[in-house]
Amino acid sequence: MPGLLSTSTAPPPRSSLVMVPSGPACWGKTFPRSIHPAPTTHPAITRNTTNFPALVRPGCSLVATEAPPIWDCRLRVADWQAAPPTESIADPGWPFESRTAVPSLPVTVSRGRRSPDRYNARRRAEGSAHAYIPQGNVNSAWNYRAHQPRLRGTADMSRLGIGMIGGGAISNAHLAAVAASDKAELVCVADLNASTAEEKAEKFGAKSFATDYRELLAREDVDAVIIGIPAGLHAEAALAAFQTGKHVLVEKPMARTLAECDAMIGAAEQAGKVLQVAMVRRFDADWGKVRELVQAGKVGRPCLWRRMAQGSAPQPPHGAWYSDASLSDGPLAESGAHDFDFVRYTFGDVRAVTATNWQMGRVGSVLDTGIVTLDFESGDRMLCVWSWGLPPKCGGGTLSGMDVLGPDGALQQSRHRDDGRYECVVNGPDGAQEVFDFDNPRAGDYWFSGQFDNFVESVHGRQTPRATGLDGRKAQEIALAAFESSRTGRRVELPL
Repeated sequence: MPGLLSTSTAPPPRSSLVMVPSGPACWGKTFPRSIHPAPTTHPAITRNTTNFPALVRPGCSLVATEAPPIWDCRLRVADWQAAPPTESIADPGWPFESRTAVPSLPVTVSRGRRSPDRYNARRRAEGSAHAYIPQGNVNSAWNYRAHQPRLRGTADMSRLGIGMIGGGAISNAHLAAVAASDKAELVCVADLNASTAEEKAEKFGAKSFATDYRELLAREDVDAVIIGIPAGLHAEAALAAFQTGKHVLVEKPMARTLAECDAMIGAAEQAGKVLQVAMVRRFDADWGKVRELVQAGKVGRPCLWRRMAQGSAPQPPHGAWYSDASLSDGPLAESGAHDFDFVRYTFGDVRAVTATNWQMGRVGSVLDTGIVTLDFESGDRMLCVWSWGLPPKCGGGTLSGMDVLGPDGALQQSRHRDDGRYECVVNGPDGAQEVFDFDNPRAGDYWFSGQFDNFVESVHGRQTPRATGLDGRKAQEIALAAFESSRTGRRVELPL
């Protein structure tokens, strides 16, 4: 039946990728090239899916049979609209870093611990496109791109055309990442303020600027957009982008309502385009080290992650809209989204939320201060305090930052050492201490460059978005549950 996972017990031919489009006229046709897949992990993989990045276009099924150490893959296309079966199918290098495929050579992916460079050199010498992918999760600290092989006889793909929707303060970080990338070029910047759009376009080398993002979306040389406007406008812009065939990287919070989040996710799936949410903390080496140590059990489980952040409401050059309740839901949604997402990235899904929110400051109309506790399905917990209630240019209080407490110890937030490296300290029983040092480029441009590279690689089908639309939805669900808990004075169970 079209669209269902093949149940054939006969293994596919070694060193082959077979795609079978749906429809009576198409069944049984074999295509020697793979299509450019959008990423998803299919449950057909018999190994741990976090260790094998199965890249499949929506509408395709992946059948993998194990013949150690070789992975042979066969694709069945349930709803194949990329090209008629009589047309050739260009392959920009699935799932490798190479820009184009070798049409005459089938591709097989092997998996193991051997040296990629030595192994692939030998295979290339044998005249094969067989290539090796090292073990490791593409979303982990493993440098996936740096360890990917190139196929023989490949050429560079043209750079991805990027459009920026919104010229506010956050655009500076995104546009700097685009400008620094050799995989993309900035085509157009759109902002309601013409002078802002023109200034950003000139500063970051865009070809043009516009005062209406629909003009940007109409451009054929724009392949993907970055959306950095007030959250209440995210869904409108993202839906329009998907309708014009663009990939989308959208700022957090993903949207203000779950219905808008669902509409964005559905539109991306229908269009077959990438939807990534800008949860840039997932690319922060500091928080990444804390996550790594917590998951390694250095403080024991279950544990308590504490996060406290306070300051004044965003000031120029950030927009005053952050403090306007008609456009913003305040710090728990706008800034706390990073925290809610990252602890969920660490512990898994949230079971329940208890919160209280109020307006402490004298700026704007949002509830500018909130205290939230999260109970996770894992048994872990989070205490999060966020406030924009301080007066302008007022320093925070004594308690700020984050730490993690557990039955086996306490993990302190990292500190910068005199030698330029960073370290995390875990305090254990009887005064014992364990020190973990690491490199940590403490700069927003580093985080945003990593995020943008992940987005580009996801568009090309070589990685998966580290923060998907579903991740963005779940972070907003936590914020909405906090608002509901504060309003009702009750603990709120998830899902809403």
